[in-house]
Amino acid sequence: MTNSYRKILNETDVFRSFLVRNATYDGKLEFPMLHTSHLIPKKVITFSEALHSREYDAWVVFYEDDAKLMRVWNNPRKYLRILKRFRGVISPDFSLYRNMPLIMQGWMKYMSHALAHWWSDRGIEIIPNVRFSTPDSYEFAFDGIEHNSTVAIGTHGCMKRHEDKKYFMDGFHKMLDSSIAQNETQAQSHVCSFFYNEKFAVSGRRNSAVRSTTQVTMGK
Repeated sequence: MTNSYRKILNETDVFRSFLVRNATYDGKLEFPMLHTSHLIPKKVITFSEALHSREYDAWVVFYEDDAKLMRVWNNPRKYLRILKRFRGVISPDFSLYRNMPLIMQGWMKYMSHALAHWWSDRGIEIIPNVRFSTPDSYEFAFDGIEHNSTVAIGTHGCMKRHEDKKYFMDGFHKMLDSSIAQNETQAQSHVCSFFYNEKFAVSGRRNSAVRSTTQVTMGK
């Protein structure tokens, strides 16, 4: 393939269809299915920090403003080599605002899954990030994630008000009741969740996860 032809493909593929080549799909809206790493992160750094970091034993997280994340979607090939240096990547945390049209929330999730699938297909260890908003988002928020798997949850921008915390906790408990935490061949299953960047209380326990990860294992 010549450089000029490759340039034409890059300019015309505005939907980044190359990201989901070889993908399988899940759910009514057909989100790319992510294959979750069996590794457990012990150290994390943000994507912005990773651009200038040599802490290659860390996992890269995207718990930052959307404006900083869109550059990865707009030019995924540019950052592939950088991300491959690190131990693994948590899939991007594009925002799902409660007042955002539901179809746009689905698109934000699609971008995250498409990028994560592409990285996984190129040998990067991936843990899916879970993001939800109102109960309407539950219809698709947990699609494309393997059953009985490890997921990551960031509280960045989600815990400012009491109302925000209620929506977050409702979504978190819904996730535990979803197919992510169900295994058809086992009577009991669990989800390992990692919380990043905020103090967070679960079942009466308060876990600090500032610039690190906290593992919470939930049994059904």
